[in-house]
Amino acid sequence: MKEEEILLQQFGTRVARIFKDLRKQKGLPSYESFAFVHDIPRAQYWRVEDGKSNLTLRTIAKLLAIHNLTIDEFAGLLANDQEQTP
Repeated sequence: MKEEEILLQQFGTRVARIFKDLRKQKGLPSYESFAFVHDIPRAQYWRVEDGKSNLTLRTIAKLLAIHNLTIDEFAGLLANDQEQTP
């Protein structure tokens, strides 16, 4: 596997884990409920939480706005997730 593909897979997994944790913190039990409440296509949001989506900047910005996160706060979550990943 190419280095780029490895990095993309690792990044996707970490982003997915963060958005899944944020959804649960909002008290929404499933990706479907989150997608419904925030008017996001269900399949699109499932791919986000599954780490299968090649997220656009627009999608990331929308999700950060929903969670009231700044770019710096999101970067901090990514950094903290890295520390917890074996």
